[in-house]
Amino acid sequence: MSDKVAMNDMNKMAEIPKQGSLYRINDDLKPEKKISPVTISNGLAWNRQNSLMYYIDTLTQVAAYDYSPNNGTISNKKIVFDLNKTNLEGSPAGMTIDTNGNIWIALFGGSRVIGVRPRTGTVLCKVEFPVKNVISVTFGGPLLDTLYVTTAGYILDKEQNLDSQIGAIFAIKGLEVYKT
Repeated sequence: MSDKVAMNDMNKMAEIPKQGSLYRINDDLKPEKKISPVTISNGLAWNRQNSLMYYIDTLTQVAAYDYSPNNGTISNKKIVFDLNKTNLEGSPAGMTIDTNGNIWIALFGGSRVIGVRPRTGTVLCKVEFPVKNVISVTFGGPLLDTLYVTTAGYILDKEQNLDSQIGAIFAIKGLEVYKT
């Protein structure tokens, strides 16, 4: 999936779990089913060696797969983070990876981004936001030392009417790690 396109077919907001799939568009521009069944395909990230692919099937877990960039083969699924084993709210959504190989996960419904060491599943860092639905995260800026975080711009419940910054993009500097 490196230098390839990945896409998913998502059922209507996970009303019926495990009805979707993650696809890769191959060199012949044909869809190739890679992971199934899934509920909501979300964050994707690769390690520096391009040998591991991290994948979020929202609602609670992040998995790692062995990955072959030559043909897009993924294998050997391993759960590297399980939100159910924490006291954190929300669902894993967007994700990025830093120079140390730690993954940064936006928690939709959880008002935060967390930094996780995938080898142990340990939460290393929590960055809180004044908005409930944090949806994506990436590193950027001239030195790639700014964490950019996007939030959902739509309202899912009455409580969110109070969120004056829904749909905002936040930029956080000063974190000790960043993406290359």
